[in-house]
Amino acid sequence: MNIGILGGTFDPVHAGHIKMAETAYKNLALDKVVFVPTNNPPHKSEITDSVHRINMVRLATSDFPHFEVSDMEIFRKGTVYTADTLEYLVNKYPENSYVFILGADSLLYINDWYRPDKIMKYARLAVCARDDAYSESSKLNDCRESLIRRYNADIVILDFKCVDISSSEIRKNIYNNPELVKSYISDDVYSYIVKEGLYKNEI
Repeated sequence: MNIGILGGTFDPVHAGHIKMAETAYKNLALDKVVFVPTNNPPHKSEITDSVHRINMVRLATSDFPHFEVSDMEIFRKGTVYTADTLEYLVNKYPENSYVFILGADSLLYINDWYRPDKIMKYARLAVCARDDAYSESSKLNDCRESLIRRYNADIVILDFKCVDISSSEIRKNIYNNPELVKSYISDDVYSYIVKEGLYKNEI
């Protein structure tokens, strides 16, 4: 199988994440996309409990039969790295091929990640640029060419229309501007957030 991997904190999951997964699924003829919420990302210090985050991802993806949610990173102790997750998948399921889905901003700084050589050894990279100008920028294309030369990487830049929202904006507006928030998260996710009282400390 040709499987897409979309990792992140998903705090909370929103329309941008769903669109990235859909874009890669359709353009790269993937068999499925697996959402992999992380437990203890090295670049973020305060995140919502993993149980809530994975529950929200399950709610957001429930209407997409070609999407799955994995808890493989949730129960790993210590700092969790994408390189180790991809290595684990390739070793356990060698019959599959993997596409790691990420944003253009992440590609520009992937050399700062833990073991970028492993990431590009074990997966093709599918890059969703955040807007049309960004996807056509020489900086992004130069970065892609540099990574291909350095790591013999397989990197494709997808035609992606930006969803102009971030998880932090959703957290800040969930209670004081619910109509804005509801445009970017599913009804089930919104109801879950309110029911559990998530993000009240960010008002």
